[in-house]
Amino acid sequence: MTEKKQLDTSCEEALDFPKNLIRHNTYEHSIDSYYERLNEHESRLFHNEAQATVDFSEFDDQGKGMFT
Repeated sequence: MTEKKQLDTSCEEALDFPKNLIRHNTYEHSIDSYYERLNEHESRLFHNEAQATVDFSEFDDQGKGMFT
């Protein structure tokens, strides 16, 4: 499987985080434990995506090496 296909598959399975990680150096039983704990505390940790807001700033240094 190509790396692009692996990444696509991982993104499609985002709800299974961290089981969807392509490369990790963690034992499977630890990944399973993280997954179970995240699901157990889901309502406390995560909010409905429709209610989410993400603020960001965009900077442009206009080629001067300084942000204005």
